[in-house]
Amino acid sequence: MQLRAGIVYMVLFLVIAAGAYAVIATAEAPEVTIDGADADHQLEEGDDFTVGEMTYNVSMLDGAGQTAELEFVDEEAEMEQTWSGAIAGDPNDGAWNDGDLIQLDEDGDEEFYVYIYAPPEADENDDDADDADDADDADDADDADDADDADDEEEAEPQPETFLLIEAVDEDDFSFLEREDGVYVAVEDDDGNEVIENVMDVDEIESMEFGVDDEITFYEDELDMLVDATVTELETDSVTVEYVGEQVETVTLDHNEVSIIGGEEFGVHFPGGATVYLTEDVDGFNAQHDAVEAHHDRIHGFWWIIGLSVTTVILLAGLAFMPVRG
Repeated sequence: MQLRAGIVYMVLFLVIAAGAYAVIATAEAPEVTIDGADADHQLEEGDDFTVGEMTYNVSMLDGAGQTAELEFVDEEAEMEQTWSGAIAGDPNDGAWNDGDLIQLDEDGDEEFYVYIYAPPEADENDDDADDADDADDADDADDADDADDADDEEEAEPQPETFLLIEAVDEDDFSFLEREDGVYVAVEDDDGNEVIENVMDVDEIESMEFGVDDEITFYEDELDMLVDATVTELETDSVTVEYVGEQVETVTLDHNEVSIIGGEEFGVHFPGGATVYLTEDVDGFNAQHDAVEAHHDRIHGFWWIIGLSVTTVILLAGLAFMPVRG
């Protein structure tokens, strides 16, 4: 009786496993695809593709690798660059030529170091005198307001007003001295005596002074050209300039993925060969992905059924043929 019952249940679970496998073998898996008739755009390498006011060019298309690249060239892009500068009067800073080296010509013959003047400091004696006058003339409420204003002034870090571009020269030819108010050079006067002059006054070393809103022309490595820039920000250790230049935006297209082009979403499909299809029906494109994922979940569940059924059959076989006492 035990053996016969075991065999019946083993056959039942084998039938369940076989049925699950039959479903797996015969189920037609959905695919994510875009038909040529349904594609909003069919692109090949070298084609132009316009989205809104932006025109992209298919700069690369690899049908075998199922990837492509689109490029948009913005010739009037607002760009900025930040230069690090050596700081005057900073005991923790290095030499005067520790700032970024800026090239001012196309040939590289004119190179200059960025050197930032120390921020102006308030005169302590004047501050003491002003505080005494305020104490005599103000009442308690005014004193409280003055204290708050003083705290705000102490919290606000003073910013430099100008910076220098100092010509990159051979330091063996000159004797440089750094002071709190700038860079100095030991030179000989007309009588042959050694004198100390500010680098701005030394004819043999070219130097230029700039402030915020000043114009400056420099060589931009990435653009490989001279650009006209404006100094927009000057901090204690850096200078920021802004200019108009050419900027290239690259968009990568991957097979059966959604890509954002010019701020809009497109479904991407490589049908084979040297063509890529784009669809604006992203909802329908994503619905295909959902159908594929749901199919994979169902198939995964059937494999679990097969595994559990086979395991149960093995367990029943062991129990059915187990000897019975008595």
